[in-house]
Amino acid sequence: MWTAIKLVLKGVFKFILPVMLDFVTKFSIKMLKDIYNIIMVVDKLEVPPTEKRKLAFDKIKKYLKEQGKEIPTSLVNLVIELLVRKKIVVSE
Repeated sequence: MWTAIKLVLKGVFKFILPVMLDFVTKFSIKMLKDIYNIIMVVDKLEVPPTEKRKLAFDKIKKYLKEQGKEIPTSLVNLVIELLVRKKIVVSE
């Protein structure tokens, strides 16, 4: 059983490590806090969730461009997911 768990974790780690390294090298703590604040402001708007997501994505991409960062769409989506999850956990 432990061998199976080790194999699964090894496979997951091979997938996650490059994503985490990319994440850490492209975002500073200040940037993540600013992006979190963008998400919190957009969350308070009275619009449907899909509209909130698009609005947050557009605002974050604009912010990153102003910071001189060219971040892939997939990484921006990952940051949104992680920070929205943080918001949900903190508010519970």
